[in-house]
Amino acid sequence: MKKTIVILTVILLLASAKYCFAQTLFQDDFTTADSLDNWSITTGQWRIENGKFYGIGQGGNVDAYAYAGDDSWTNYDFEFKADLLEKHAMVVFRSTGHLTNEYRVQFWAESLEGMDYYKNTYQLTRWKDGTWVDLSNGHIKSPE
Repeated sequence: MKKTIVILTVILLLASAKYCFAQTLFQDDFTTADSLDNWSITTGQWRIENGKFYGIGQGGNVDAYAYAGDDSWTNYDFEFKADLLEKHAMVVFRSTGHLTNEYRVQFWAESLEGMDYYKNTYQLTRWKDGTWVDLSNGHIKSPE
């Protein structure tokens, strides 16, 4: 089974320049047993253990996806911390549906065998109305 990512903390902030304030829209530090209730699990197996959110894909190129939040939120900051447990992981945000309208940050491990182009890189992409756009102009080497 393919492991995807460990998310340590997720915070979404809504900032308004007119009123100069920030409001926390969503936060999950995975310290309580009911944190799974905050997420909509669409694929894979997810669990919370020791303050970390683990996702394991189904295999056969089917990753693990868990969504939280409200697609009506706009103009917010998204912050996360993730540990790469396997060769590839991605974080999806501002999603209105899988591969429909969303942004993705994908990470490839330095230990990736047989795929030198992807080793130790990341990529930012966007799906808009089902069409994929690379916002990072190819894979970018991760800082050493």
